This record gives sequence, structure tokens and C-alpha cells, in this order.
Amino acid sequence: MKTNRDKFLAIIKGEGNASVPYFPDISDWYVYNRTIPGGTPKYGPGELVPDEDTEFHKMYCGNTMPREFADWTYLDFYRNFNWGIPVHLYDWYNFEYEDVKQTIDIIGNKKRIRWSSPEGCLQKVMAKAEDGSWCPVEFPVKTVTDLRLWAKMSSRGYYSPRYDRIRETLSAAPNDLVLDLVIPRSPYGKLVHELVGFEELVYWLFDNPSAIIEFLEEQSQRDIALIELAAQAPLAQVVIMSDHSDQNLISPVDYQKYCIPFYRKIADLIHKSGKKLSSHLDGNFKGYMPMLSETKFDILDGCTPFPMSNYKVYELVEAVVKNNICSWCGVPSTMICQNLPDANVLQAGEEILNAFAGTGRLIFNIGDIVSPKANIYQVITLGELIK
Repeated sequence: MKTNRDKFLAIIKGEGNASVPYFPDISDWYVYNRTIPGGTPKYGPGELVPDEDTEFHKMYCGNTMPREFADWTYLDFYRNFNWGIPVHLYDWYNFEYEDVKQTIDIIGNKKRIRWSSPEGCLQKVMAKAEDGSWCPVEFPVKTVTDLRLWAKMSSRGYYSPRYDRIRETLSAAPNDLVLDLVIPRSPYGKLVHELVGFEELVYWLFDNPSAIIEFLEEQSQRDIALIELAAQAPLAQVVIMSDHSDQNLISPVDYQKYCIPFYRKIADLIHKSGKKLSSHLDGNFKGYMPMLSETKFDILDGCTPFPMSNYKVYELVEAVVKNNICSWCGVPSTMICQNLPDANVLQAGEEILNAFAGTGRLIFNIGDIVSPKANIYQVITLGELIK
């Protein structure tokens, strides 16, 4: 009998008769139910919550987790319902600076990160949301001079692999767990989400295009060092570029001009090692579909069709079949947060199954992650539909 891992591998290897596996990511939901309201989550989205963390599994669950699951560990859900376990492995490498000091201070609901070097200092401020996650309210790069300072600081950093984390993670559930090695955003993605911010970057593209181009070229060279470590990693079969690409933040024109050249470069390195390259596309990306063949992606991760995003399921299927790509796709998580009848949720699931029928390209999940406020029983019901 094929395991969930077997089914996943058959799909990414392009075996056309592969059956559909169910890999719901309930990490956010589970961690939320084990975290005191307003507290900082111990585990991030897609991270494995190991059985060994017995203290965490006994933490607060309030009135949000059904009583029958109060004593279950994270992996108990996957064992008892025979689901595939998706894991984003973030800590498979270390990053350290030379001659750059990084300090983090948390005061109330604000987190301040400072980088200090002989040439100057940069600061980023994050604010804590209601669910305990952090979001930027002040970006570290505010001028072209700051951008050059950041580039100089980055050039003093170096990566070292922690391949032992791969083996350790897979050992938690070798038959049902699949992981991808998370690599940082593309250089352009860093500008949008981490360094400059969307609004300011739009102005810079007109006022200081040469500074942007210079940064992208230099950062690309630095990032290749980590891509090479990912390509050499043992056991891991998938590497994921988590740009969280959305055409409302990165226009299709800019996506093609600034992102795709980098994607193609890293795809060549990843493919030489026999691994697959995935991209986290959890937003509105209908405008990217005509250029997917240029990216050299093998897997689209986090795909969430209408009503959460701007494309229908059949449009996604047309794009992946045309470009020989496989896709994670599932019922939009918003649908299982609204107290909708089970019939509505199942209908959405059946629409996805029917659209992908015969393609051998679907890894079914909840698009793109089960919300903390989700109805876990509807997640279970969808699993029965897949079986």
C-alpha cells in the first residue's frame, strides 16, 4: 500500500497515474490552540511540532480546540486521520555575520532589530498582530545610501549547513512526512517585503533604477551560496523559494523583469542535483500564468483559487498542464472559517478534484494553510472526500 509520501513523490516525478494525496497544513491552527491569547507562537507556519515537546502539547487550549482533541499532539492528527504531513524546514542552515552586530529588543508589542557595523546602523521595527505574528511597521532601508550599507553588511555574512536537521525531521514520520528546504526570498522579493516596502520601491524604480539593478545583481551572487548548499543537501527532494508572489505587490511586468531571471538561475542549480524547485504562490497570480514556463518551476505551492484569489480552479489546471508543473491546491481556508454547511465545503473540494482529474498533478491541501479560526471537523471531512 502506498504511503502519503509515496503518493507525493509520484506526483512530483510526473507519474501520470498518481493518486491524489491529502496534505493539510494545520500548523497555524494547532499552535494557535496551544498559545495563550496574545502570546508569541513558538512555531511558525508549516513548521513541524515534534512529539518530544511534551510541555507545548499540554499548553493552553481554552475553548477553541474541541475537547476530544485536547490531549492530542500535533502529529496525532496526522496519524489518526492518515494525512500527509507537509513541513517547511527553515532551520536547515545557519547565517552569521562578521563585523556586524545584530541586536533584538522587544518592548510590549514592538520588536526592534538593529544592525551595527563600522560604516553605520540600520533599524527595522515589527509590531505584533493579534495572533502573535510580527509584521514590519518600519523598514530598515529608507535611502539609497541605506541600501548600499545593507549590501555591504550582507557581504559580511556567511552560511553554514545544518543537514542533520533534515534527517532529524524526516525521522518524525518517514512514511507520511515531506519537507522542502526553505530558501530566502529572491533579491527583488526582499526589497518588496523586507527591506524597502512596496510603496517606496515603486518610486525607486522610477527615481533610482540603477541602484535597484546594482543591488539585485550583487544580492543574487550572495544568495547563490545558499542555493548551492540546498542543492547539495542529502535526503531533501524539494527546495522552495518563498516570495509569496502576488501581482498586486509585484506586477507581472516587474515579475518577468526582476524575478524570473533569478528563478531560472537557481532552477538550473537545483535541477543539476536532481531536486525539484517549488515556489510559494499564495496570492493573486493569474497575471503570471502566461510566463510560468519561463520560471522553470516544478511545483506551485500554496495555490488558493477563487474566492480567495483571482483565478478559478480550471485556469490553474490549464496553466500547470500546459507548463508541465504540479501544484498544491485546496479549498480556500476562508471557506472553513465561516460556519458554512459541510455541503458547500465538499462541493468546493469536488470541484478541485474534478478539474485536476486525470492530470496526476494535484497535491490536495487547505489553501494555503488551515486558519487558526478554522473548523477542524471540515478539514477532517475533506480528508474523507479525498480517500
